[in-house]
Amino acid sequence: MTHSYRFISEHRADFGVTRLCRVLQVRRPGFYEWLAAAPARAERALTALAADCPNEPVPITAIAPARVPAAYLSSPVTSEG
Repeated sequence: MTHSYRFISEHRADFGVTRLCRVLQVRRPGFYEWLAAAPARAERALTALAADCPNEPVPITAIAPARVPAAYLSSPVTSEG
């Protein structure tokens, strides 16, 4: 399911969410739920990454630089919180 939603996210400007959801046979509300949950997924991934390297600061861009919203890039996030 995640791959379908990621594909929709990457191509929605060209084809539209409704059409892509219909072709991929996924629920349109499910796509928007997945999209809304992106910050929480990024936070969990960052927490897991920080746990692996407790003595090193971990910038949020280490997770997925192309998908990090600009608002998160204004200040570095470290494992020290």
